[in-house]
Amino acid sequence: MRTEFSSATSSGGMSHTSAKSSSDLSSFLQPLRIGIDTLYDLSYRLSLTYKKLAASPEHFFPTPITRLPTGLETGRYLAVYVGLSYLRVAFIDLLGDQQRVRRTLEKAWPIEEHLRRDRAPDLFTFIGDCIADVVRDSLNSPSEEVPRELTTGISFCFPIRLAS
Repeated sequence: MRTEFSSATSSGGMSHTSAKSSSDLSSFLQPLRIGIDTLYDLSYRLSLTYKKLAASPEHFFPTPITRLPTGLETGRYLAVYVGLSYLRVAFIDLLGDQQRVRRTLEKAWPIEEHLRRDRAPDLFTFIGDCIADVVRDSLNSPSEEVPRELTTGISFCFPIRLAS
């Protein structure tokens, strides 16, 4: 399909080509639209699947997201990213509708091959030590307050093999 772009007409309306492209896009997206009842049904069925998997001997990794972000969140968070070859730990400030994120303290470490391939407890000890290092540096900063709690987000971006 070829899409043509044209400027608005002098009266401020859309040109025939733009209106047709918009109509084509709407027609294309129509089969992807779902109603609120369908959305609730899908959500309910997904929750039943999680309950079934939680009670079974099968392994699965749930994603405990309780709500979608709005882009207006504010506050200080500890972010941990475990990539294929490096670990990054940072304190970030979410600034609501201003600038999206401000990193106030960030460190990164390479993840050595033996940590990725050998015993999982060694990898998680390494991750914990690195997190402790960043938290310690933050607490030693005279400009930082000691938080009552530390909300943390962690992302694992590597394949996990289960041996059972």
